[in-house]
Amino acid sequence: NLLPVIGAALLRLLVGPAVAFGLAHLFGFDSTLMAMVTVAASVPVAVSVFVIASEYNISPEEASEFVFFTTLISAITVPLIIVLVD
Repeated sequence: NLLPVIGAALLRLLVGPAVAFGLAHLFGFDSTLMAMVTVAASVPVAVSVFVIASEYNISPEEASEFVFFTTLISAITVPLIIVLVD
C-alpha cells in the first residue's frame, strides 16, 4: 500500500524540480535564480499537508506517509539537485 505514496514522493521530488528548471529556463531566468527555483521545488512537502488532511478528514494516514517519505527521500534528492544545478 506504500507504493503509491513512494511513487508520488519521487514524482514530487524529481519531476517537480525538472519542471521548475524547464520553466525557469523558458522564462530566461539567470543561472542563480534558475538554481534557486529548482532547489526550492525539490524540498519535501510541509507538515501543513497533514494538518489540512486531518482537519478535513481527507486521507490523513496517506498524507502523513507522504510527508514522511518526501522528507526521507529528500535527504538524497535535494543534494543531488544542488549538484546538478551547480
